[in-house]
Amino acid sequence: LAGVAQKGDRIKEIILSWQVPVIKEVRGKGLMLGIVLDGLSPKKVAADVLKRGLVILTAGSDALRLLPPLTIGKQEIEKGLSILR
Repeated sequence: LAGVAQKGDRIKEIILSWQVPVIKEVRGKGLMLGIVLDGLSPKKVAADVLKRGLVILTAGSDALRLLPPLTIGKQEIEKGLSILR
């Protein structure tokens, strides 16, 4: 479980380091993460990244939900975040 928490913390750090104005908050526990958006449709973002090969969900009307597998590796995290960015 410690590894899962570390991966989740690392994903949060990376997303927040982008300093994208539409990202209000990144919250969650372990690898169950939510990205709260301001002024951008989560449905549109989810559809756009799906076209690029990344499956993400929406959570409510203002958030994206990330639920990667607990066994996700560093390279897979980097690839997914690169697509999301």
